[in-house]
Amino acid sequence: MAENGYCEEVMKLCPNINAVIISDQKKGFQSQETLNDYRTHARGFMLNGERRRVLTTRRDGYISFSVSADTGIADVFVHALAA
Repeated sequence: MAENGYCEEVMKLCPNINAVIISDQKKGFQSQETLNDYRTHARGFMLNGERRRVLTTRRDGYISFSVSADTGIADVFVHALAA
């Protein structure tokens, strides 16, 4: 595994990834340089008219989830940062 936490072998073992969600602050960590690596593995989903593969708290703000106990399907809610 790389120092930044990204491990391509693990990502290849998970072929059905829709998105990667990263909790971070202002850019200052080597792990934030892996966004393009993660994007190559995620299929993505539409969010506000844009296909997104990686969500970060730095860009997107507060992120919450609601997961159905019956289906396992998750709804993702992004609460933008205040200006």
